[in-house]
Amino acid sequence: MGRELNKKGLLFTTLIFCTLFISFNTPFINVNAQEHDLVLNLSNEFELIQSSYMQGSNSSVNSINVDLPTTEWNMTKIELDFTNITFEKETIIIEDTPTGYERIFHQNVNQNNFGLATQIRLDHPETIYGVFIYGNKTSTQDIQVQIRGYNNTNNTPNSTIYTTQTLNISTTLGWYMQNFSTPLNLPNGNYFLVLNGTSLSPPSLNFYWYYNNSNPSDPSLYSTSTIVKTNNWNDGVDNKTFLYKLIRKSKAPLFPESINMTVNINNQNYPVLNNVSEGNGFLSQTIQNFRPESLSFAVPVNNNASKALNFYISYYLYFEEILTILGTVDIQESQSNQWTLSSTFIRYTDNYTVKFNLPHNWENIVVLRDEVDMQSEVNITENYILLPNITLTENADWEIQAESPNFSFGLNAPKTEYYLGQELGFSLVSPRPGNYTFILINAADIEEFRITKSIPPQTYEFTYELPSSSPDGTYIAYMFWNNGTDAAVQVQEFIIKLTITPEFDPTLLIIIGVVVGIIAALSIISYIGIRKILNNRQYQIGRVLEKCIDILNLNYLIVTDRRSGVDIYSQSFGEQKLDPSLISGFLQAIREFGTEARVDKGSRTVNIDYKDTVILMTEFVNVRLILNMKEHPSQNFHYDIESLAYDIYKTYGKDIEEFRGNVKRFRGIKELIEKNLNTSFIYPLEVIPNEKIKLTQSEREMVNKALHFMKEHNFDYVYSIYLLPENECSPKDAQAVLNLISKGVFKPRTLINDKD
Repeated sequence: MGRELNKKGLLFTTLIFCTLFISFNTPFINVNAQEHDLVLNLSNEFELIQSSYMQGSNSSVNSINVDLPTTEWNMTKIELDFTNITFEKETIIIEDTPTGYERIFHQNVNQNNFGLATQIRLDHPETIYGVFIYGNKTSTQDIQVQIRGYNNTNNTPNSTIYTTQTLNISTTLGWYMQNFSTPLNLPNGNYFLVLNGTSLSPPSLNFYWYYNNSNPSDPSLYSTSTIVKTNNWNDGVDNKTFLYKLIRKSKAPLFPESINMTVNINNQNYPVLNNVSEGNGFLSQTIQNFRPESLSFAVPVNNNASKALNFYISYYLYFEEILTILGTVDIQESQSNQWTLSSTFIRYTDNYTVKFNLPHNWENIVVLRDEVDMQSEVNITENYILLPNITLTENADWEIQAESPNFSFGLNAPKTEYYLGQELGFSLVSPRPGNYTFILINAADIEEFRITKSIPPQTYEFTYELPSSSPDGTYIAYMFWNNGTDAAVQVQEFIIKLTITPEFDPTLLIIIGVVVGIIAALSIISYIGIRKILNNRQYQIGRVLEKCIDILNLNYLIVTDRRSGVDIYSQSFGEQKLDPSLISGFLQAIREFGTEARVDKGSRTVNIDYKDTVILMTEFVNVRLILNMKEHPSQNFHYDIESLAYDIYKTYGKDIEEFRGNVKRFRGIKELIEKNLNTSFIYPLEVIPNEKIKLTQSEREMVNKALHFMKEHNFDYVYSIYLLPENECSPKDAQAVLNLISKGVFKPRTLINDKD
């Protein structure tokens, strides 16, 4: 019985130790209690529709002239209201073909002719400004030209004289204008144009007035003459018209359609339609893709009578322009998406509105003007927000806030447990078109990896090779989606384990179990747990410290075409601009590095000690990346620049292959450098406080420290190094600076010596 108990005890001890030994050789899983509280802030462009109209009126001849406030807006519609449409002052030919003449003279009692007259017929009330007469004279005396009344019985002039003045004529045959000092406003009817020579004294020479008795334009007009000084005219005869032209302006109102009245806008003729009464018309016309070229906007008005028109015009001109503004969205798991649009508006007219078409799923709309709620003064419907004219005051800051639901989309993660060194991967299930941003947070609560894809055309798969130097534990993968008006996020946790290959002889289990025992095994477990916690914490601190030291040691960075050696992008991170001779020295040193170069274990990067600096060179396909540093960087920095070389190739490999000398296409390399190396840490930083952004205690202290430094030195910026104790890297302070840059409270300025 005792022997059996001893066997059971030995077996029990052995099982316990086996369990402990297996635990010792199995990676310890450090599960951090991370909350899924990562917020991604993205910028989007939004379009607002600005609408405006202007109105006015004026009297015009042949065109409409308006002074516009701007040529930057499209004219979308024009409304014109015409009144009092009449023909403008014109010269109309009554007869202009001479076939013969008569003369006025006074030789003696029996040889004389004291008057010549021809009929004027007015179909409408008109203003007569003057006449042209075709003839000449040989006399030195004067006679009169008159407009007289009409005797319907004999078709001769009567005694009524409407105007009289000295005839303007010379010895040369031609047309002579008789300009009336006072225009005559005559009703419609018949009148006579008269040359009156009753003032002549004998012997007088001749006044010639030519006529057409062969084929006159209007053979129904009567003409006559008199040989006595009294009002005793010969009966009028037709088919004989003296040559004259009337300078007149018709007072007859016109129907615009009867004269084919049109307006010309953007080289397109639009008809003016009749209104209810004569002399009135209107046009209401929408216009596509028309932007006036000049602030002086003129609309020609035409008609098929080829006569100048006079009218009174009231106009309404409607304008529209798309205003593109920048907005943001905050995306967070289990929270509604928070959208914010901010803008100021410029008024060009007294009648101005702004409209924003709401995305279908936006809700809880808030509209602020200078931070004051405007809900009761603006129009908010299911489809749009309209800012009325009365609300759009000058220089006001407007903000539109809204929420949209955070919906679910599918993630396919076949594995959720990986070992360091393996490639983590997952894919999307039926993704919506848009931009997908994958962010991986490691067990030390530090961003490990970030990438954005536009799907389509890019693939649905996301992968990341876990560096062997990363901490083990729980990693959180965030997948953010955004298409400009909708947004969503999905979160997936992954367990990342250390890679440990146990090598032991099973026959030693019993011996080791006896020697070590349960107490030793428990001590080992405690040691492992403590070691894991300390290692992860030490890794987090060390990684931040490394990043800080590495980036502060960076002098220059050059990207070249590996085959030709031509640099396509370069950037200096010091006070001096890039020195071409120094670059030449770098390249010469690389060509002649020989035994001076070394490659660290596990890295593709070449290290060269050159003068008082260190040169790093790494390559990927046709990309060569060269860095000049003050001191040797950390091993993780090697991984970062190798990842940068890969990103440059992935984004610009084809452009480098086709490179013909235009380096402007490679400006975007700067964003890739920032993404991989956190170079914004050494840029001048502007401080932009924002009460809406949550800050930790250390971050708030850092902001206050920066503001105090800037005030003390009268700067509008600060460098990170000034905020670190004794100008040296401190993990806590460096992490606070990086966090504030990420949150937008510290805004990096672009260095002025960056090269395109």
